Amino acid sequence: MKVLVLHNNNLPEYLLFPSSLNEKGIDLSPHPFALPPTDVPDFDTFTCSELEFLKDNHYDLIILPYNLSETYTEFSGLRVAAHIRLTPEWNCLRTPILFLGPDNINEIMLFSPLCALLNSTNVFRSSVKEEERISNMIKKIYDLVPAKSQTNEEVMNSFEYQSLLQYLKTIPVPANYATHHSIANEWAIIRWKEMFLWKEGEEPSLPNEDFANMLYFKYLMCSAGQREHYGRKKKNQIPKSHILKNRRIVYIDDEANKGWAAILATILSGSGAELITYPFLDLQKSINKNDLIQDIIRFLDKDYEDNGCADCYIIDLRLHDEDFQETLKYSELSGHKIARYIVKKDKDKDNKRVGLNPYNQIVVFSASNKVWNLKEELLEIGASGYAMKESPEQNLSRDESYRGFNEFFNAIKAACNMSYLKEWYNELEQLQKKLGYSEDDLSLLYEFLSLIKIDNGKNRSELLRACVLTLYAFFETYIEREEFKLIGTELFKGSLSVGHWKRRVLFQTQKENSKRKKYIGVQCYKQPLLTVNPGWEDPDEKAKPSQIIIPLYLFYNILSDDLSDILQLVNERNKGAHEGICSFSIEQFKKVFNNVILPMLKKR
Repeated sequence: MKVLVLHNNNLPEYLLFPSSLNEKGIDLSPHPFALPPTDVPDFDTFTCSELEFLKDNHYDLIILPYNLSETYTEFSGLRVAAHIRLTPEWNCLRTPILFLGPDNINEIMLFSPLCALLNSTNVFRSSVKEEERISNMIKKIYDLVPAKSQTNEEVMNSFEYQSLLQYLKTIPVPANYATHHSIANEWAIIRWKEMFLWKEGEEPSLPNEDFANMLYFKYLMCSAGQREHYGRKKKNQIPKSHILKNRRIVYIDDEANKGWAAILATILSGSGAELITYPFLDLQKSINKNDLIQDIIRFLDKDYEDNGCADCYIIDLRLHDEDFQETLKYSELSGHKIARYIVKKDKDKDNKRVGLNPYNQIVVFSASNKVWNLKEELLEIGASGYAMKESPEQNLSRDESYRGFNEFFNAIKAACNMSYLKEWYNELEQLQKKLGYSEDDLSLLYEFLSLIKIDNGKNRSELLRACVLTLYAFFETYIEREEFKLIGTELFKGSLSVGHWKRRVLFQTQKENSKRKKYIGVQCYKQPLLTVNPGWEDPDEKAKPSQIIIPLYLFYNILSDDLSDILQLVNERNKGAHEGICSFSIEQFKKVFNNVILPMLKKR
């Protein structure tokens, strides 16, 4: 039988050197296990490195002392044994383990939360030192635990192994991973790095790539089941999208410096996007929560003043330790407050701007296991999408992990695709400031923007119908308010052809006047006067597009292709009102707003 002996020169010599045990058919393999060198970050990482050879070797028994370090109360041998049991790749899930030493189990219990491991299946202990008695015990264990041909999955699903996991519930959460949030962040970033094929020189380095060696992490993974790894043939190409080209994306996450900023910047830059990250330092988590929020707002304000609003804001909801209080309302989360500022636009008592833009696009990216309960809250802050960072206890398959990434990537694409709304809002604000429009003048357009935002790229028929009716009402009201007159003395003849809509129109000009403007065969006063022969009528009594079409064509110089969309808008208005259908697309709405509404409003 083959026996592995782990030691720090603190076991009997006959176990460390060739002895009579070898003559009795016991093949000893001593392996010194000293303290980790100073360049190794922690004992867990050192243990995983030292025992990596287990996956290529088979042993019938593993012998070790309770402690492998110089500090008596550490009982590091128990920690090493826990690693052996929680690392399926080493193929020692049911290999017998024998602890040797004079230590009393009651004393061990006082100092080590891993003491419960000693009560699990296939774990033995002895305080004797005599070679003969140890030899007999080794043979007895070998006879008691016969070799079984079982897969790791079969072992992990067995009653004995599940009982072991119950014993190992006592493994403490590391102090620097005191929350589900932190652990999920570490796991998700490692999973994402493993998921992709990186070009040479582009693979991001992570500050804590040893996270997977952490004993508590291994316990979580074994509790969930066996994890699917991404072999080279299973890795994915980093996706690209033309939608993200030249987009600015602002990222606010307290875990950004753990590798998220590096990996997201690499992924998004492949599509031509720029990632701007709030420089979140670990030190900042120790400052007052309100001070942190104000510091992030100052960062957002400066970015806004320098570059305008970003195309997308990626935000974690919990940015401060106080956000993990169980009784805290969602509206009090620091990320929630930041999001509300991003989609707010107001002025304080000193007439200074407060907030950025109501039509900014936000994607919530959180490791919170309660994010699925936040839908109403996300609607309140105007989030256009959200995605969860996966956590180890979910133990997602490769395909499930990649679907989770795609949800996140698609949420960013959708947000950037909707970012034109912030530009439209800015245009309307500028029209109010520079040309004196009132909010009432533009109220129907603000309502239109709200409807588009609510639809959020889903192209829901009922919302698109409402958009059509709102824009039609705007054109009808605006043309009427500008006092275009359809009166009639025939003086100039012409024709107007828009798509399948073709009508002969007759115009009248007024006498010479210094205030007149000449405009495409029509002379008019500053308050424009457009005249059409009263004998002209659209044979369709339900729709008279001439009331809107002819002023747009003659006074505002709108091109025929764009007038085709206006004509369809008029027709859709009637179909939507009477038939409940709508075939007007988002792209047509964009053309109407950019090519008709804005030029029309700017020519006041």
